[in-house]
Amino acid sequence: MKKNFLYLALVLVFCTAHSLYAQICCPDFTVQIANDVCSQQRPDGSGGGNNGAGGNGNTSGGKSQDTLCQYSTYTYLATPVVPGFTYTWAVTGGTPTSFVGNPISITWGNGPVGTITLIVKNNLDTSCVKKYTISVYLRPGPKAQFTFAPGNPVCAGTTVTFTNTSIGGTVYTWNFGDGSPISNLFSPTHAFAAPGTYIVTLTVSTAQAPDSNHNAACPCISTYQDTIKVVSGRRLRYSIQVVKKCCVSAIPCITVLRLRARRTRGLLSAA
Repeated sequence: MKKNFLYLALVLVFCTAHSLYAQICCPDFTVQIANDVCSQQRPDGSGGGNNGAGGNGNTSGGKSQDTLCQYSTYTYLATPVVPGFTYTWAVTGGTPTSFVGNPISITWGNGPVGTITLIVKNNLDTSCVKKYTISVYLRPGPKAQFTFAPGNPVCAGTTVTFTNTSIGGTVYTWNFGDGSPISNLFSPTHAFAAPGTYIVTLTVSTAQAPDSNHNAACPCISTYQDTIKVVSGRRLRYSIQVVKKCCVSAIPCITVLRLRARRTRGLLSAA
């Protein structure tokens, strides 16, 4: 009887220690969207905004199915964040397609579905490997993009024309990166006063979601950036002067022109 009691006690101690080890050294992880509170549950109840992916040991975890926006960027965070663990991500339907670290920022493409696979390994215990799979359903969203002229480099004080070539969207926000006021024009112009390198950011969003399952507080958002290099150089301004006309009755009249160039600030223009 005493032997049986001692055996049960040892088993209880072992199981308790193993359970504590699993919680501390090989915990379960949850994947959350760190920068979005608007992901909606699908009508079939299979999804959830920031629900984590389940799973234990070496098996594939359960799927958390989110409804997010095409062309938008989301940051995914695996918790808990434990030192000594390696977080390896694989992505289909978005970029980057692979990444090691935690968190990861994913920009989804134009497909209806995306997939995230996360493998978490304990660097000190090779038996601790957790794998999670998340399916992401993507609704139509805008795609921000633009061009600008003149191209790089641009002289300080020169008016730059930005051409909005975005697909979709109804609200446009321009940040020129030089501390100037935000513009909400579709295709604005802007002059950079001082030399430097400026990152221009265009954010395009929908005024309201495309269906009744998503409200206006949760728009789809897409961002595009490009770099403008502004220099302090001067451009040449040309003028044409008629020097003389040589007219001889036997030959056609010839006009001799002289091209003069002088340096000036600002745009290239004719005198």
